[in-house]
Amino acid sequence: MALEFTGRPDRHGPALYLIDKGRSDDEKLIALGVAVDDATSEDTQVVYLKATSAEAQKITSFYAVAQFPAVLIVLDNDQLAQSWTYHLPRAEEVIYAIGRAGARMRGDQSAHSH
Repeated sequence: MALEFTGRPDRHGPALYLIDKGRSDDEKLIALGVAVDDATSEDTQVVYLKATSAEAQKITSFYAVAQFPAVLIVLDNDQLAQSWTYHLPRAEEVIYAIGRAGARMRGDQSAHSH
C-alpha cells in the first residue's frame, strides 16, 4: 500500500480499506474485515475507517467514493484493484479479489485473464 497522504506505514501487498458512515453496517463491516484478514496472507493490510475521519475523507476523495459503506482493494501503486459501495460484498468475493490483486502485483499473467 502506498497512499502516502494517509500517514500509514507502507506495507507490501494489497490493502483493504473498509469505510463506514457510522450506521448499522458498522458491525458487518468489521466482521467482513476480520474474515478477510483471517483468510488472507500477512501481506494484506486491512484498514477500518469511519467516513468522517480525515484519512477516510482523503481516500474517498482520491478514489471518488460517494456511497457507503465502501470496500476498496488498493495496490502498492495506489491503483484501485476492486471496489464495492453501498452494499457489502461477501467475504469470499473480497478474498478472491485480493488473491487476484496480489497475483497481479507479482506479475502472474493468469490474474489478467477472465
